[in-house]
Amino acid sequence: MIPGSDDPDPYMRQDLRTGERAAEMRAWGPGDVRDRQLAALLNTFPQWSISYERVAGGSWWLAAPSWKLTLEEVAAGALVRLRRGDPISLMADLTEQVVILHGLARSVRYVRPEWTPYAPKRDRRMWVVEASCCDAYQLVHEGREYFVTRWSRDGWLETGRGAYWQALGIWQRLDRRHRRDKRWEG
Repeated sequence: MIPGSDDPDPYMRQDLRTGERAAEMRAWGPGDVRDRQLAALLNTFPQWSISYERVAGGSWWLAAPSWKLTLEEVAAGALVRLRRGDPISLMADLTEQVVILHGLARSVRYVRPEWTPYAPKRDRRMWVVEASCCDAYQLVHEGREYFVTRWSRDGWLETGRGAYWQALGIWQRLDRRHRRDKRWEG
């Protein structure tokens, strides 16, 4: 219970099957095993909308990318929707989807990033998907847009706004270069 509130647990008012982040609040507390499995999937694959629906005799586990797939992603084998009978099968298929998208990210031709001041979307929250070793670069998303951020004396800067795999490719190259430079420094 939050002090001064009559609500015993305001985070649990959201339906956990919607794929909302409320599942994280309850990830390892008492409750249905499916809710804990859902929380584990959401934490492992934050760029996917994941849910389950109960049906007679069991449940279906569902996943869809949180962005609109591009033609390149579909041509490479990315699926618009996954529906599996158990969370282990869903996790295996999501892992395969991530491998496909990482392959696309490696194929992005490197262009020196142009950094612009970060302009937050009014109605969107920024989520960090990946961060480099000392937070020099972050792969983040606001809704369906992915991009890379970094801190400078002038504030937050961004580059590479677009599809997940495009931003991922830029982040991977920046992260690799950053780690290499850190090794040379000693």
